[in-house]
Amino acid sequence: MGLIGPDRKEAWEQLAKEFQGDMIEGGSWKGDRIEVHHGLWTLYLETDTVPTGDANITYTRMRAPFTSKDGMVFKIFKSSIFSNVGRLLGMQDIHIGYDSFDDDFIIKGNNEQQITQLFENPIIRDLITLQPQLSLEITSTEGTDDTDGQNELYFSFNGVITDIETLKDLFDLFMEVLDEMVRIGSAYNKAPEIDLYTDEA
Repeated sequence: MGLIGPDRKEAWEQLAKEFQGDMIEGGSWKGDRIEVHHGLWTLYLETDTVPTGDANITYTRMRAPFTSKDGMVFKIFKSSIFSNVGRLLGMQDIHIGYDSFDDDFIIKGNNEQQITQLFENPIIRDLITLQPQLSLEITSTEGTDDTDGQNELYFSFNGVITDIETLKDLFDLFMEVLDEMVRIGSAYNKAPEIDLYTDEA
């Protein structure tokens, strides 16, 4: 499954329609985004362009603010020759007890019991495996710190994803992770206190 599919605007408009979301044009300064509601949460899919020296890099990211209940944070990414070297040098990661998954992915976090319980969900593991590239984490929402409890589930990819099936799987992954965090007691089932786009007219 590739990351490049039909025209981005066409693909994202179709995706917004399938998830009954909104396609919002970003204009000159901001990239377009899709907003999809899942329960009391809002999932944001967007592009952003960052200047790096003589060139600009455009990347795809998905964000979902939520209110943390226990302060759990994690980052999961695909294993590579470099991350395996890191393991040998003492990089700490969490094994959840599924050999092929533990071999393919590195999970780092602050609550081994809760993180293991989260990734014991077979739907989450399957949806993660479907992503051609993966960098998924919980991070503090901009302007807050870990003690505020206002965190976000965050995915980023260096490039523009237009493959519709890849994006649908990504939305499904976010929804399942949010639901599972409520089930295991790591997130409140309520709307977050922070709106990412309150500054827009």
